[in-house]
Amino acid sequence: MSAFNITYHLNDTQLHKECVFMKSLAYAKQSATAQSPQRHVVIKISDLMDNLLAERQEGKWRDHR
Repeated sequence: MSAFNITYHLNDTQLHKECVFMKSLAYAKQSATAQSPQRHVVIKISDLMDNLLAERQEGKWRDHR
């Protein structure tokens, strides 16, 4: 299992940060989307070294690999 840091942002303010263990980045995206408090929240997923892997803005995911 891989570890991912997930942060939720609204208007450049960090709302929440969590570390999750998931089989893949796809599962981490699915979990983060389900946990998002609202649609306009920006979600960023990074690895444990804080390398950005994926970001969701305006409801669409974009990979950064």
